[in-house]
Amino acid sequence: MELVMEKNPMEMTEEELYRAVAWKMKKGLKGKDGDYGYSKYLPLIFERMLRGPEDARILLNLPGLPADIAPKVGMTEEEVESRLNVLGDKAVAWLTRKGWFLPRSLVAQLHDAGLCVPKYDEEYGEEFFLLWQSFCRLEYWLDPNYYAGGIGDKTDQQKFSRVMPDHRALAEDVELAPWEDLKAIFDILGEDGKLGAFLCSCGRARLGDPKMADPWKCIVWRRGYDYWNAKGGCVKTLNPDEMMAKIDKLHENGLVTTAPNGKNFPGAPGTQMFCNCHINHCDVMLPAILQGHTSQEVWSPSRYRMTVKSTDDCKACQKCVDICIFGAAQMKYVPDSGIWHGGKYKAWVDPDKCMGCGNCALVCPINNRVLELVRPAEHVPDEAPKIPE
Repeated sequence: MELVMEKNPMEMTEEELYRAVAWKMKKGLKGKDGDYGYSKYLPLIFERMLRGPEDARILLNLPGLPADIAPKVGMTEEEVESRLNVLGDKAVAWLTRKGWFLPRSLVAQLHDAGLCVPKYDEEYGEEFFLLWQSFCRLEYWLDPNYYAGGIGDKTDQQKFSRVMPDHRALAEDVELAPWEDLKAIFDILGEDGKLGAFLCSCGRARLGDPKMADPWKCIVWRRGYDYWNAKGGCVKTLNPDEMMAKIDKLHENGLVTTAPNGKNFPGAPGTQMFCNCHINHCDVMLPAILQGHTSQEVWSPSRYRMTVKSTDDCKACQKCVDICIFGAAQMKYVPDSGIWHGGKYKAWVDPDKCMGCGNCALVCPINNRVLELVRPAEHVPDEAPKIPE
């Protein structure tokens, strides 16, 4: 591969060009050229995202400006600029005040942004999404450095995101703080009319997943709203009440809301989106589980924990077990005290696994579950961390 990279892009074959682009793709700001030079799937992804070898040659000459790149690739400045504008729309190239650059992060820019522009779906073809899924599951997630810097122990390291509790699952005497009250947060974020739902990139790499019946499940506002709205067809504008109704429905389907982990949210600098996740498709949680991490090593739990009101009243329907993505809702054998020494399975919550989302309470047919406050306000840091590139 090193020998290929020594070639002039004008002398490379088409296959070599796509592999060379993959070679230059870094994992993040601390990555290096060659991180994905031997990937089986990433060159094939670029083959579908780019419009021929001309695009690949332009990318191999980044960073730069159209005037600098044009003579190197045998095109006019206007042709290079036109192609870069399309590549920028696809998130394969990014324009800054200093010129055009390759994506700084494979996840945050190429994956998260590149998979969320539906107007290119027909051009990419269905195989494009399968290639992304294969790359994530068979290469990217298995990299032992995937979580470097982003995973810590259960208590000491501040997590980037925190699970948000569902208001309907709370005990009656509990009042949410402003930075954990989704309705209050949406009222603030929607003040300027720039609040919306945009397409989930993780889910779009798994088309056909029944949990993806509603793919519009990531939340974006203000600057992020402007970015996605400019691409066309990427954002559905919602008012605060409509957004809250969407969140309620997502929770009923087992998805969990995670938001920037700080009391300064939603005013935290640099935050412009948050997610509604499910283990079936989340490119954060699913690889963490595959690598042996726990939920509390990925996200910070809410300040609440689920409690079963009455073990005796439980009908053992197991709806709570089915909806819990953390494995906290369980059935536990409870022996009878009578002469027959029998017993029944009843609902139980594993306190070490419960993340305090409240979803299991929403599906309990006898209203036998409630979120109780178990952590002080100090559990939530004053400032949300900046999400790494």
